[in-house]
Amino acid sequence: MLEYSAELARAEHAELVVLYAMPVATPINAVPFSGGAYLVSPMGDDQANFELSACFLHQVVAATGFANADCLCESGSPVDRIRDAAERINADLIVVGTHRNGRLFHAMFGSVREALFTESPCPVLVVPTSAKPS
Repeated sequence: MLEYSAELARAEHAELVVLYAMPVATPINAVPFSGGAYLVSPMGDDQANFELSACFLHQVVAATGFANADCLCESGSPVDRIRDAAERINADLIVVGTHRNGRLFHAMFGSVREALFTESPCPVLVVPTSAKPS
């Protein structure tokens, strides 16, 4: 999907902004399982996670050959972060990929792309995982 986005931006002489929305961990103190409880520790240092994610994101984007893309790492709901970033940068188009998580996952957690269809401030282009730029 990133390769497709970079190729589209190149063809249209457009800016490319890549956003990674880091999910917010829901604090869980104990999860009962067979009469016992397992303590779940909170996520590590958020700043370190942001820096690592931003560094990785820059490397992945650079691999597409699109050297001057802006990379954003933000924490929160993907739909909220994408919508807010699109409004903030006055985006003309949002490009999202598809996942093959299955119906149960979709029923339990919903779909970012479907939520963006109704909440996006601009058009949304969905790129299948199998799509390759031409």
